[in-house]
Amino acid sequence: MEVNFRLQTKPSLLREIVDEADMLDDEGKMEILRKIRIQKALAMAKVLDEKLKGNTITLSEEEIADIVNTDRKDRYEKKTGA
Repeated sequence: MEVNFRLQTKPSLLREIVDEADMLDDEGKMEILRKIRIQKALAMAKVLDEKLKGNTITLSEEEIADIVNTDRKDRYEKKTGA
């Protein structure tokens, strides 16, 4: 008795996303990337908003710029391991 099994694998979700993105022109790819970055920034802003809820402080534009700069530098160092 001979038994034939045909295994059918489904591509991973990431593979499906990459395949769809590969079919787009550069402008379409940039638009998707922009949307992803906006979603990430909004998620970070919501987390920060929750952390600061009820805490009211007044900062100058220079102080805000310093905080943003330090945060970007910290995230870059974590990301690159520098």
